[in-house]
Amino acid sequence: MLFQHPPSALRPSILLILGCLACSGPAKNDKPEPKMTQPVVSTSDTSATDVNGVFLHLDLALKAWNQYFLTAAVPAEAHRAEKLEEDIRFNATRYQVDLIEALESGPPFRRQIAALALGFSEVRSLPSDARDPGRAHRVSPVVPLLAALNDPVPEVVSNALLGLGLQAYRDMPTARIVDLLATSPQSTLRINASWALKKLADAGAPLEGVGPVVQRALADEEPAVRAQAALIVARLEDAEAIPALSLLLRDEKNLPAAAAVRALSFMASRNDDLKGTCVRALTAAMGEVRPEIRAAIMSNLTNLSGRNYGERADEEWKRWAESLR
Repeated sequence: MLFQHPPSALRPSILLILGCLACSGPAKNDKPEPKMTQPVVSTSDTSATDVNGVFLHLDLALKAWNQYFLTAAVPAEAHRAEKLEEDIRFNATRYQVDLIEALESGPPFRRQIAALALGFSEVRSLPSDARDPGRAHRVSPVVPLLAALNDPVPEVVSNALLGLGLQAYRDMPTARIVDLLATSPQSTLRINASWALKKLADAGAPLEGVGPVVQRALADEEPAVRAQAALIVARLEDAEAIPALSLLLRDEKNLPAAAAVRALSFMASRNDDLKGTCVRALTAAMGEVRPEIRAAIMSNLTNLSGRNYGERADEEWKRWAESLR
């Protein structure tokens, strides 16, 4: 079944977002070495013309794309992932009407496939040489994806959250996504809801009223939720979250701790009124965190200050931090 464990689909996205939000690139040991795999799925056969074949094709392509995205370690594999994504986007756009129909009234397996595939679909016409050009529609999949957040099957809701994250735009309604983050007992749904909200924050959505929910999510039992929550409060430049981010620097898991480094560094780089508080939180943690998190802190402090006091010059870093307002 498609994405039986949806949280795994988020790991690369989280790592990529961490890198994008960082003031400087992550330290080499911020994340584990990727595993090498050789998926056997190929999307070179585009002969499927019936809807059943399209769903099978998309299911296999999405699974292969997810696996490549998780494990791509060399440019050739990253290139294959890009080609798979192009194939998914083409078919999801071409068969958008069938995917929407399946999401609204199909069996669970098809609803799962449709929910994620629609995230790749585009509101555009397909090239004029495409087969069955009449199947191309200028339709946004967001409304049916939002409706799917109330689906009785959690796996469908999970994939709908991913689809909405892929479709994120500034004015997208967020109330149900926020509610799932705040109240869902299922970790998968909270992970995907936090991911979707992060994508919306990246798209410039104001996310009004989300602050208290995301602050609570900084203490979620799931590391991925804690990490995404840190990146969201950074985008919101939420000063009230700085104490919680300071605690998160010392998290037992690298992912949320690294996210806290990047969140504090991001806010320090964007808001002069918060810079001193954020930098002091980073310098205070230098002697209390694991080596890989310390390395990330040093990298970001160097970028923020424009100088390098050295790996062991903790007192110099702290003096600089105290000099900031």
